[in-house]
Amino acid sequence: MIQAYLDESGIHEGANVCVIAGYFGGPGQWKRLSSAWARILQLHNVTEFHAKEFWARDPLGGRVGPYKGWSGKKADTFLDQLVNIIQGRKVHPVSCAVVLDSFNKLSHNQRRFLTGGKLLNGKFKSSGCLSKSYFLPFQTCILDAADHVPVGGKAHFFFDLNKQFKGYAIDLFALVKGLDLKVKDRIGEVHFPTGLEAVQLQAADMFCYESYQYELKRAANPNERPRDLLLRLLKGLVVGADTFLNDEGLALLLDGIEIPPDDRVQFRVSIPPIGKTETA
Repeated sequence: MIQAYLDESGIHEGANVCVIAGYFGGPGQWKRLSSAWARILQLHNVTEFHAKEFWARDPLGGRVGPYKGWSGKKADTFLDQLVNIIQGRKVHPVSCAVVLDSFNKLSHNQRRFLTGGKLLNGKFKSSGCLSKSYFLPFQTCILDAADHVPVGGKAHFFFDLNKQFKGYAIDLFALVKGLDLKVKDRIGEVHFPTGLEAVQLQAADMFCYESYQYELKRAANPNERPRDLLLRLLKGLVVGADTFLNDEGLALLLDGIEIPPDDRVQFRVSIPPIGKTETA
């Protein structure tokens, strides 16, 4: 059995990049990570790590929340200790980003296929989730984690998602489980604890935030390089494919797939408003 802790960033209205990211590993590794992580938080008198809060600044450039008044050295030490905990455990990063402008360039039926629509003998047997481009990174992370489950085992998933998105996630998870894929029998259950209930989600939050910042820059400049922090968070990477779904990435997913001609007018989609959620 493995457990995957995942977070999201960029599901708010108007976002151009949506990212799902986190880590998967065995229960024993997660238990040790959880204990060590909680000790570091207690040492620094921090209740819960939120990446957005850690990197936030007030109008005068000062730190906010539990980090108010911290020196740069103290903040760097705290962050380094948390990253060392992730690097010291056998947990593996998984992530996927979709660029919405690239997704919108696709035909109606291409998007239909990529969001779960089933094709049989050149015809669609199900509609897919055309307005939910985040289905792509959602599905990719689930399948990549499930692909590393030992024979006869299951992958169970834990998402730290906003309350408005939870209903979408439950529906999308059921859709993924219903797809005819080789890892279908390895996909277990989905749970939605808070970051306080499962500190493992705080590690996913850090990785997802850093991935989102990088993918935003990468969408504008394909030659953008990840900063050292992201490279450290990627240390345990075992998933070989680059799951950055811009024009080229989406074209690779569709390569060799015979998509029937569109049977309706092309329309532009955006991430639907599901509350005033900000990036992670």
